[in-house]
Amino acid sequence: MARFYSSLRADRGEVTKAGTAKSGLVGHVRGWNVGVEVVARDVDGADVFYIYVTKGSEGGAYAQRIGSVKLDTVFPFAPVFIPEG
Repeated sequence: MARFYSSLRADRGEVTKAGTAKSGLVGHVRGWNVGVEVVARDVDGADVFYIYVTKGSEGGAYAQRIGSVKLDTVFPFAPVFIPEG
């Protein structure tokens, strides 16, 4: 059964992919010079999404983590963005 689920829609329709707790899921949406990568992982039984900024299609291997998203421990079921650094 899928732990993570993704969809991408463009001019040729929509595609979907699924990932397990073990495999996780990685998505990278990019233009020529800038992009965003999201990495979904199971961390001790919790869903955590790491967010990276990239240099897009022509930028090579550059990726800088800008933060993560997970459930807040004070207000359960409320997702929060945690900036990096």
